[in-house]
Amino acid sequence: SNLAGTFVHFRELAGSSLLGSIVKNIVDRDTPAFVRSLVLWVLIAIPATVTNSMLRFLEASLSLSFRTKLVRLAHGRYMAKDTYYKVSNLDTRLPHPDQCMTEDICHFCDQLAKIYSQVSKPLFDIHILTFQLLYMIVVKAGWSRISQPLAFGGAAVCVA
Repeated sequence: SNLAGTFVHFRELAGSSLLGSIVKNIVDRDTPAFVRSLVLWVLIAIPATVTNSMLRFLEASLSLSFRTKLVRLAHGRYMAKDTYYKVSNLDTRLPHPDQCMTEDICHFCDQLAKIYSQVSKPLFDIHILTFQLLYMIVVKAGWSRISQPLAFGGAAVCVA
């Protein structure tokens, strides 16, 4: 999953740069360069689509695995000996307790499966953005002008 996420991030960087060159080629009316850029963009987009679909599939598989284990646990603890039937016949304040529990388990497992990608993707975005900005600054200003602010920033992050 991390490798696929890495591929998606680098594909996004390459894709955004490529989209800029496509627009430049349109403005410059450079048809051969436009066609080359468009073909390259399609060649990047196809694996990216497969990777995104694979990530969604793996997330859904993880959710299904969590749900299967949690449903078995809930059934063993709370629905043994027809407990849910006794609750539903007790009064009408809790309609369909078995269905409520199933929906809650389903929603909980879906959210639990998404936690990893929701936490790791923003952190990885920050790392990529930092390294990309650092690279651009070093190329423009040179390493000697960036070393002091970089050391100060690193110390500030470590202290915080």
